[in-house]
Amino acid sequence: TVLSLDKNPRSGTGFVSSDVSAESLYDILCEAIGVYAQPSIWHQLVKHAMNQDFSWRKSAQKYWDLYQQKLKKVRVHL
Repeated sequence: TVLSLDKNPRSGTGFVSSDVSAESLYDILCEAIGVYAQPSIWHQLVKHAMNQDFSWRKSAQKYWDLYQQKLKKVRVHL
């Protein structure tokens, strides 16, 4: 659910690490503080993060679309 700011500079929503070590957490925190010190980049990141839609309406629509897609495949095989 988080798009890395490093990999998606125009649409990033946060900071990502696959490592769960204390060093990695420290590095991510330093990166976040560095971005926070740049208000224009920070505000863009916050705007992208706040515009994410994790509502049930969107999730339900995705499930419905998937169901309809699978149903079409079943009908073709019958």
